[in-house]
Amino acid sequence: MLESVGRKPCLTVESPFKTVDWPENLPVLVKMDQSLSPYIPPQAYFYFPPKSEIKGKGHRAIFNGSVEFEDSEVEVIQHFKAYAQKHHYTFEPIWTDNEILRFLQANGYKMEKTLHSIKDHTAWNASLSTFKPTDKIKEFLNTGFLYVHGRDHKFRPVVVFNIYRMDTKAVDFSLLTDALTYGLTYIVNEMMLPGQVENWVFLSNAKGLGLAQVAVAVSFIIVLFGFFHRRCDKGLINSVVVQFALLIKLDILFLSDKIGIVFIRNEKVG
Repeated sequence: MLESVGRKPCLTVESPFKTVDWPENLPVLVKMDQSLSPYIPPQAYFYFPPKSEIKGKGHRAIFNGSVEFEDSEVEVIQHFKAYAQKHHYTFEPIWTDNEILRFLQANGYKMEKTLHSIKDHTAWNASLSTFKPTDKIKEFLNTGFLYVHGRDHKFRPVVVFNIYRMDTKAVDFSLLTDALTYGLTYIVNEMMLPGQVENWVFLSNAKGLGLAQVAVAVSFIIVLFGFFHRRCDKGLINSVVVQFALLIKLDILFLSDKIGIVFIRNEKVG
């Protein structure tokens, strides 16, 4: 059951992000010290996930902190580093063993695919250093199409994607991508605890989606799973149409970022 734990005024349904002091420059994607974040409830610091939640059914959910890797994971990391060296690739400082393993798992431990994904991600992450949120991005976020509604019992932020807050016939997909990138990166930087809380739960009301709305939803999925590997632990989709369900499953299979998608009915989300 989902619980609202440690909610802040700026993260409510009525006023998402409105009181956030938006920084002029977006921080690096992986910020290891979140001890001063006002968006982490005190109880979360005392939550330590059991081994079954750190890595369950072959898929790791927690990569950072004091977690110990299995021998097989250490071996595949070293194997990938040798593969990258063979292909004359030098890792940027952001690529710790923890993040390398995250991307290996997200790409099905395929060497070539993982290296390609890391190259793309490195370029994308570098672009964030000069990324500045425009007034349009802030205004778009404040429509409520993306917001955090408390946390679940594992202190994971509950991220709600409300497609009905947008005029999908006139949506600017470039603006949508920028807003998603900024909003989701902010959540990673300010609401996660490395080694304890590294994932979010995703909720969306997809009842009666039309084709234009499906296109917007696909854009959201591409950003969500293309640049935020292993961040989404569970997705709950309400009253989903067949096209949307198929597109989600195809995108997840294509991006190899395995999560649990649950389709629910007769519940209002967003």
